[in-house]
Amino acid sequence: YSFCTLLQHISDTMPQVKELWVYPIKSCQGTKVGEAELVKWGLKLDREWCIVDVNGDRYPALEYLSQRKIPCLASVRVEMTNESLIVRAEGMPDLTVPINEEEYLANEDVNVSCSGISTTDPENQTWKLGDIMSKSAGKEAEQWFTRYLNKTDINKTGKPEARYVLCRMLSGSARNLVDYCGPNARKDMLGLPQSKMQGFNVRKNDGASFQDFAPFLMTSQNSCDWLAEQMGTPDYPLTPFRGSIVVEGCAPWDEEEWTVFKIGGVTFRKIKECPRCSIPCRNQETGEFMFKNGSYKGVKGSKLQATSTLKSKFPEKASDDEWGKWKGPFMGVYVAHDDQQGTIKAGMDIEVLEREKRGFDFCRPLAIAALVMPLAAYLFTQKSK
Repeated sequence: YSFCTLLQHISDTMPQVKELWVYPIKSCQGTKVGEAELVKWGLKLDREWCIVDVNGDRYPALEYLSQRKIPCLASVRVEMTNESLIVRAEGMPDLTVPINEEEYLANEDVNVSCSGISTTDPENQTWKLGDIMSKSAGKEAEQWFTRYLNKTDINKTGKPEARYVLCRMLSGSARNLVDYCGPNARKDMLGLPQSKMQGFNVRKNDGASFQDFAPFLMTSQNSCDWLAEQMGTPDYPLTPFRGSIVVEGCAPWDEEEWTVFKIGGVTFRKIKECPRCSIPCRNQETGEFMFKNGSYKGVKGSKLQATSTLKSKFPEKASDDEWGKWKGPFMGVYVAHDDQQGTIKAGMDIEVLEREKRGFDFCRPLAIAALVMPLAAYLFTQKSK
């Protein structure tokens, strides 16, 4: 046990699920839900849709697009009903997209590349973690996103207009993590692994949809509060970190030590920490930087203040060779659940079953105080008699 675990036993408290977030369309706005059904690739409906530049006019053809390349995707709002997604954006009519997979079967096939291909250094700044054969969401959705993104994406002025297609993953097409991660990952034509992610704890039942990497990304409110304190800001939103499971009631960074834990009757296990790009520095309603014009809520800082602060405080937590030259600082943990069935809810306790000991234990002073103070009080009482 670490001191954090000891403190939890002493205080009879456990970390909890603070929030659950579903992001139906990759890199667009998410929806906070009270409970969520688990499927092989994470929370049901999470990242089951994505957007691609189908012809490669502005971005690498068929690569699933994110805010890394199109920050204004953050301005696309997505509401979920029992039967549809309602997609909204300023100056655009509402777009209704069906959820039922059967309504997509006759649509155009789109083989989506689950990759991040640099437009400036494609040989050295590229990662690819499989493909998903998907279905187009139809002409109306294509016209909606083509119109909105060609108008709103200011990063590609001077480029020809792109044909943007909204794609829907079918449940039988989810990626298997073992195909591109772990010791049995697929090899290329020369017999070499297609990715450098060979040493991670993945299993045959672990899946992914259009997430960057794994079925769940777990983030901590306590770690985010610590980050805000280090930046000197009164607060900092956790939404830019785009976690599907948000936890609270633990010490900052304690979540990185949870190698096996339970929520309800479902057992989760850690795969790896999440290296961060520029998205955690962006407003998740506009796509603009949080430190817009060099400040946030009166505190001065750079546009990448959040990630630069993480990197300066934890330089050892910014080296992830598996992603090539990408050296983003870690915040959040990728976890998996072996395709267990069930439902998890906000407010559920988290039972930490196994830990790894690493780095400074923020709970150590608190745990020592929790042990020493009752003893000191007892001795003081005895002396006073």
